[in-house]
Amino acid sequence: MIASTRTLQNTIGPQCYRVCCSECSYMETVELSREHDEPGGPRSVAELPKVCPVCGAGVTRKRIPVLLRY
Repeated sequence: MIASTRTLQNTIGPQCYRVCCSECSYMETVELSREHDEPGGPRSVAELPKVCPVCGAGVTRKRIPVLLRY
């Protein structure tokens, strides 16, 4: 039951990631989505960035758990 609940949360809920660069201290929260940005929310991207937009170094991507209550 727990495994199926986690799978359901991964498919239904938003997938937010914190993208950080250790070289230039760049940090941004993005949402992995094919839909457009919502005002006041994180920037929506179709795929996660692999390089820093500021300095070009590699970035660290960490998923932020988002809990939805229905």
